Amino acid sequence: MTRMVRPWLVAALAATLLATPVLASKLPQTVDGLVLQPNTKLSAVYLAPGTSLAKYDKYALVDCFVEFKKGYMDEQNEQIPFSVSKQWMDQTTAELAVEFKKQFTKVMSQKGGFQQSTMTGPDVMVLRPAIVDLDITAPDTMQPGVTSFVSSPGSMTLYLEVYDSMTNKLIARIYDAAGGEEDGGGVSWSTGPGNLQAADYVIDQWANMIRRGLEHAREAAGESPDGPPPGTAAPTAVPTAAPATPPKPTSK
Repeated sequence: MTRMVRPWLVAALAATLLATPVLASKLPQTVDGLVLQPNTKLSAVYLAPGTSLAKYDKYALVDCFVEFKKGYMDEQNEQIPFSVSKQWMDQTTAELAVEFKKQFTKVMSQKGGFQQSTMTGPDVMVLRPAIVDLDITAPDTMQPGVTSFVSSPGSMTLYLEVYDSMTNKLIARIYDAAGGEEDGGGVSWSTGPGNLQAADYVIDQWANMIRRGLEHAREAAGESPDGPPPGTAAPTAVPTAAPATPPKPTSK
């Protein structure tokens, strides 16, 4: 599978999702042939017409792509000169990608839930996650003498594509913009571990909402089919590496 996330599309939708309040009427009803679903707990869920997610009880998880919001380094360094470096940003996105995988797989596998797979199959979906517009309010860059107090650790947006592992067909796309608050919105001391804990909380929320949605689809449809249908192609390994750099926009 060679499809990659498209940051230009993510950014356009993220701008809408981050508006207050988020209204379904402001979102496009169709995106790349996918249809906006009503009454979901996430900011936006798009599904291919006629598609049921009930048959999937396994998933392959591609490494999460993480990207700071545009202009983040300049914005932070304007407040405290030379406080944020490209090296720190790269390290932070790598750490968050690892944390996403750890937290997401933990939630998905709880209580005999969805099994993670490295092979294709008729009951295997491929999840391609991305965290975009990452905005850490007070980055902990370990500068001596710098202490930050914040009311919110920051915000980030989830962009998740779901593919059928056998056909490589895009069957769903999920967006959710999230911001974290600590101590009921009160002021708290910002630290690296504190920021990571806030990110873990948001990732857990995302994973639980996605898992509950998949479980609801399976319950509504009854038991999923057992075994592959006749003539199913032999399983193959699913590529899990995230793109090293975001792809450029493609014209239609």
